[in-house]
Amino acid sequence: MDHISKLIPKTLKKHGLLNEAKASLAVFHAKKWLEQKLPNMTEEIQPRKCQDKTLFIEVAHSLAAQECQFVTTDLLIHLHEECGLSQEVESIRIVRA
Repeated sequence: MDHISKLIPKTLKKHGLLNEAKASLAVFHAKKWLEQKLPNMTEEIQPRKCQDKTLFIEVAHSLAAQECQFVTTDLLIHLHEECGLSQEVESIRIVRA
């Protein structure tokens, strides 16, 4: 009998949804981490998508972009080491809303 931890990835892969699920997981973890590290900027800084191994973070203005730029290296380390997403996220790009 398979454990649920092995059954879900098999099912997602079978239906072609594994990459989308991993990308959503990366966005989820990035959002939670940014809420902890930059609690005053939760409205201005929003991770939006993970595409082609790049996490896109949308910022509202230049101050938010500067604050986000300071923590992107730490966020990437967190995603690689704590979340195990080193295969899914290789870089972070900050874009203006």
